[in-house]
Amino acid sequence: MAGMSRTAPEDRGGSMSRDGRPDPATEAFLAHRNLLFTVAYEMLGSAADAEDVLQETWLRWAGVDLDTVRDQRAYLVRTTTRQALSRLRTLGRRKESYVGPWLPEPLLTAPDVAEDVELERWLTRAPARSRRVCAFVRRVSATRRS
Repeated sequence: MAGMSRTAPEDRGGSMSRDGRPDPATEAFLAHRNLLFTVAYEMLGSAADAEDVLQETWLRWAGVDLDTVRDQRAYLVRTTTRQALSRLRTLGRRKESYVGPWLPEPLLTAPDVAEDVELERWLTRAPARSRRVCAFVRRVSATRRS
């Protein structure tokens, strides 16, 4: 697989056919990506490790002759599961034992906080009047939300 990028199809736009649509391998992978992420995340407990497993699954999937695959969903889930098991074995050798109850890594379900950080940066540079107006709008918005 020389010359192949180590990124998933959605990160690099996938392989496109002449008519501008993703190729069948990319379409199949993207159609099952949420399921594959869930399988990997449930096994590994880490979103970063699950994403790494999906990267490896994509690399294997991109090299498969689709005509030889009877059930694409089953093939992708099996490949993801095997990659996750391999990752667990590797992580087990590298990790120290954790004292305390195991808690899964939280998944982001709220909007990105980058907007709030950018707003705070702006507020520190804004004139005093602008800061007061913004604080007033935030207070009014908070009372209307509750």
